[in-house]
Order: sequence, then C-alpha cells, then structure tokens
Amino acid sequence: MRKIVPTIVIFASGVLAGLALRSGPALAGGGGAAANGDVNGDGSIDLSDAVSLLDWLFLGGADPVPIDCPGSSPRLPATGLASCFDAAGEPTPCTGGQCSGQDGFYRTGCPIDGRFTDHGDGTVTDQCTGLTWEKDSSSQKYLWCEALQYCESLGLGGHSDWRLPNARELLSLVHYGRSDPAIDPVFRAVPSGHWTSTSSSLVPDASWCVVFGLGTSEIVGKDARLNVRAVRGGN
Repeated sequence: MRKIVPTIVIFASGVLAGLALRSGPALAGGGGAAANGDVNGDGSIDLSDAVSLLDWLFLGGADPVPIDCPGSSPRLPATGLASCFDAAGEPTPCTGGQCSGQDGFYRTGCPIDGRFTDHGDGTVTDQCTGLTWEKDSSSQKYLWCEALQYCESLGLGGHSDWRLPNARELLSLVHYGRSDPAIDPVFRAVPSGHWTSTSSSLVPDASWCVVFGLGTSEIVGKDARLNVRAVRGGN
C-alpha cells in the first residue's frame, strides 16, 4: 500500500500539470455531458478538474461527469418495400414458408414515414442521410458536363453549394415500393434517367445514372442527354 500511494500522487501531479497546460474552454459537451478532460462538467478544462479528480479519488467526492461521446453514424435508408413474394412472383406471407427473411419483413433502415422535410422553397431535406435535394427534376435534359455545370451554378433556396450527386447518393432516393416513378411523392420526378457525378471506371466516357421509372441504375455515354436533380451537404 505504501508503494501505491506515491504512485497515485505522482499520477495526480501529472494530471494537474497536464490540465494546467490545457487550460481553456472544453471542446465539446452539452446536455449535461462533458468533453474529455472536463471532469466537473463546468464547460472548461482547467485546474478545477484536477481538484475534482483528486477529490473523487481520495475523499469520496462526486463522480466525474460522463463524457459526451459522438453519436452513431446515420443508418442506411429503408427501401420502402413492405410486401413479400415467392420465387414465381406471387404475393406470399412475410413470415414462414420457404421464402422467409425478405426485406419486406425486416424493413431495416431509416423509416420512410417522416423521412423527408419539404422546405417549401424547392428543396427537400432527407433526415436519414442529412442531404438536401432539389425537389423537382430539371425541366430540360443535359449532357453530362452540362449537368455538372448546371448544379455548380444553381442558387436554389438561397444556397450556392449545390452539386451533381454521386451514384450512391442518388440511389438513396429510390423507393423500391413504388414505380413510375420509384421515388417518394414529396419529389416531383420524371421516370427517365438522371445523371450522377460518378464516371464508370470500366467505360470512362460513360457515367452512372439512376432511372426513376423502375429505380434502376446503369451506365450511359456522357454524350447522352438526361435529367438532373442537384444535391447539397454530405461533408
């Protein structure tokens, strides 16, 4: 025990010195949670945290305030499909039988209901991915480079950081429980192909597009003319 006490004192002294050097505002924390080092939860990392730590270690003082850990990353969006089918394409119960375990039973991911917020200014925010979208498909069709320029120069909703979505982003809007178009009705969409900013690595003069008629994706030559839906956010 006599050997342990000096060790604890040395450790505590190191904590005191470290906190003195780091004295300043806490880097994070809210709602009662503290940043790493803000032992007493007062919003700052200073010598009072060392005193609180020593008080807790040796005198039975108050427990350190819990650290505000980052939340989990956003989930994948649900597909929107709520039905189950057998191998012949006939409707089947989603529980039991030889074709159990389907998407229509588990329905994992961010729920469709309440997922989108229409801001009334031509923009819609996806509460699952955090991305904000142009509500309408473009009124005309563009070549691929023109589609990029269209999005980069867009000033919709008072924002100027619009861009052409990549393939994964645009596919996140596909509603697999709908067709023609396969997208949530909060959007006004034509069922034709929409450009993404993702070129094909196999055919570089082509790019991936999403066809909202059936919710499929394919590669199309960049000299084709397709519709556009701009996006912002995601960083």
